[in-house]
Amino acid sequence: MRRVHISRVLPALLGLALTGSMVFGCASGAFAEASSEPLSAEALMSDVRTYAALAPEHLTGTTNAAATERWISEQLRATGLSTGADAYKFLRFIPWHVGLSIEGVPATSLVARLYSGTTPSGGLAAPLAYAETGSKSELEKAHVSGRIAVVEVPTADTATAPTLDGAVKAAKEAGAAALVAVTSGPEDYPVQEDIDSRAGVLGIPVLFVGKRSGATVIEHAKAGSTANLLVSAVTGWGCDSNVYGVLPGRDASRDIVIGTPSTAFDSAASERGAGVAAFLGLARHFAALPISQRPATLVFVATTGHENGFLGLPTFMKKHPEWFAHAEAYVHLGASLAARLITEAPSGMLLQSPLDDPTRLMYTSENPVLQGIAQGAFATTGIASSSPGVRNVGEQVYAYDAGVPVVSVSGGSFYFHTAGDQADGVDPAEEERVALAFRSSIEGIAALPTGTVLAANGVADELGAHQTPTSPGGGTPIPADAPVAVEKCPAPRIRSGTASAPSTNERPIGVSAGAGLVPTYDEPFPAYPWEGQYQSRTFVTPSHATGAKLYGTIFAPLSMSKGQPDARFGSRRPALVIGPGSGPGVQAFYQWAARDLAGHGYIAVTIDPQGVGYSETFPPGGCSVSSGTSLSALCPGVPFQQASNYVDGLRTGIDYVLSEADPWHGHVDPTRIGIAGHSLSARAASWLQGTDARVRAAVAWDNLASNLQGDAGSPSGGGLAGSLIGGELPGESEPVTPRVPSLGEASDNKGTTTPTNEDPNQKKTAYELWRSAGLPSMEVVFKGASHLDWGQSSTTTEKKAEELEHFEYYTRAWFDRWLLNDTSATERLLTRTVEGVPLQELLSTKFYSGAFLDGHDCKDLAEACP
Repeated sequence: MRRVHISRVLPALLGLALTGSMVFGCASGAFAEASSEPLSAEALMSDVRTYAALAPEHLTGTTNAAATERWISEQLRATGLSTGADAYKFLRFIPWHVGLSIEGVPATSLVARLYSGTTPSGGLAAPLAYAETGSKSELEKAHVSGRIAVVEVPTADTATAPTLDGAVKAAKEAGAAALVAVTSGPEDYPVQEDIDSRAGVLGIPVLFVGKRSGATVIEHAKAGSTANLLVSAVTGWGCDSNVYGVLPGRDASRDIVIGTPSTAFDSAASERGAGVAAFLGLARHFAALPISQRPATLVFVATTGHENGFLGLPTFMKKHPEWFAHAEAYVHLGASLAARLITEAPSGMLLQSPLDDPTRLMYTSENPVLQGIAQGAFATTGIASSSPGVRNVGEQVYAYDAGVPVVSVSGGSFYFHTAGDQADGVDPAEEERVALAFRSSIEGIAALPTGTVLAANGVADELGAHQTPTSPGGGTPIPADAPVAVEKCPAPRIRSGTASAPSTNERPIGVSAGAGLVPTYDEPFPAYPWEGQYQSRTFVTPSHATGAKLYGTIFAPLSMSKGQPDARFGSRRPALVIGPGSGPGVQAFYQWAARDLAGHGYIAVTIDPQGVGYSETFPPGGCSVSSGTSLSALCPGVPFQQASNYVDGLRTGIDYVLSEADPWHGHVDPTRIGIAGHSLSARAASWLQGTDARVRAAVAWDNLASNLQGDAGSPSGGGLAGSLIGGELPGESEPVTPRVPSLGEASDNKGTTTPTNEDPNQKKTAYELWRSAGLPSMEVVFKGASHLDWGQSSTTTEKKAEELEHFEYYTRAWFDRWLLNDTSATERLLTRTVEGVPLQELLSTKFYSGAFLDGHDCKDLAEACP
């Protein structure tokens, strides 16, 4: 990085400093006004909740971190940014099994300190010894050699106090077998701490325990009770990735980098979720502007490895020196941007103040131009400005040390680094104010002539040249060659383990299961040009039937904004819910349809049923032998491969899209709801349309069914045998009641269990049920289509992608007709040419297709349909 010497710029700075308000006043002209909706409290909090619900923790090098990165990358890509990922390897320490029992009684509220040490598989048995705060003299006095030392660790500024590092070092030197650190965090949560992976494993097992549970541990330590301490961990080389998105600007020579850490202990809603939400909101806001109104290129990067020693940002800077060589600023969305001020009374009562957490501070480089911009932008927030200088505050120190002007906000919170850090600890109004302040800061920088902020960075540049970045967890100097960049992460990342005993806090976490065990399995596949412009957000919502957390994605038109109705839709839009096929199917396989529908004005949801993809396998209460003898009573929703789960998935999706949790709730017309699904979800959609009065139209991909168990037109052939061959838990026959206009799309194969059925009308079995009821229906059987073709996957060829476009042609036209009352859609449904392809080339020659709608009754759609 080229540095500008202080003596060359200082005279110019004096003049600029005097006109700071004038400089900031130029900001409003930098970017034209885009929709403010992405930066509204409602939209931001939706992303905070989604981030927190993705996993019980976001620890670097785990599958949970990978899921978080996929979600962020998906959001950037859906917003229109060009995305990428940079992998690196590092020394990992993933706690797997953690436990502490005293005189045979398990202790609770435990977590292991990263990079501390491990025990034998059966644990380490030794007497406890109380050593107060763990000073060298206190440890010697307690005779901890060969024992498990127990120390008290006060917290300061929402983090473990500096006494901890000294206590760990002194305990090891004194010969302690292990260390238990009783933290003084909120309620009974143990407080974790960042620690540098590059310092290596310390060689002594260390457990953190919450203060309430820790009080009992201390009493036993004073009495010299015997304990068994267990820490097992996955160690060795691990891998993780930064993910980024690039939004080109009018001047390709100007870059502003916007970063946020994305990995963390626990759910980290206020610590990390608030920054990630603002990060995504800013990307959506600026992406809505035409390039002519974006003066500079904006590079958005979500870094990983924060809790392991600030690994992500230096790796990203080494990988992309071109973005930092002339970056006009690094804007860092740090920790706890909008944390509420909460205190705990001696009685244990929690007190919430109308103010926000006072530990939050704004840090800027010693740059009078940048300070004028940032302080003006943040004037409406409750965040105080620190003295200039960002050295050793967080990972932004790497940009500062490289001579890049930095504006950052970081702080703590009541639940900082604990499992209590949930979305209710974020102040929605403050979250919006902070996000808008960051937006104004970016606009203010971009409004100035190229190089203005850089030219004013001389003092910070000089100071940065004389400092050495240090890592958390002991201040070990950071080696220049670590971590190590790699082409990609070659092996699946692992999940973190569990403590041997639950926490005593009442904040339960679920069991993530299904395809979430396989990295990239539920990652969305590439979009197609015909899908239009859309935006999307992932969500987690409770199952209608069991309360298990179901995972999904909601899509909306990119151009949609509050108060701007579309002529085709009015002030509110129809909403659609799409369910996946059974077996390996997950919601990501069907986003081709949701993207297209959103790109053409609808709001669309894809959702995984219980036990599928990233949705939970078990209900919140788990399984109980006391609730009955049937499987459904013992464990509702388990096993997952049953029709009722897929019905519940669609019904839950409707609940979500009509709820206030939906970020676009105000745009949804509750009187125009449609459902669609593939395979088992096709049967579920066929059944649900007859029982849920909210549904007004349905589309079933292979195929519309007359029975929840399937029928002759189903790809399985229907019946008990069809259920078994599909891997489904067999259910009883449940006839479908036609109630709303419904479309069936079918493959060109005979039913798997009925290979001798030669009836050319078999695919129209359910269609005829609708027709006999006098309800609009249609059946389209595609030539050469196989059952799996409706799921987009890595095996989807260019030819099969054209097939998806034809599937969607009829799907969208059907919803246009019955949810928009667009009668011109009838002509599209009955056309003789689809996307330039003659209809007879699309339709099966083995099975009849049919149409019964708007006065048309066509028994064979391949023939003329008057």
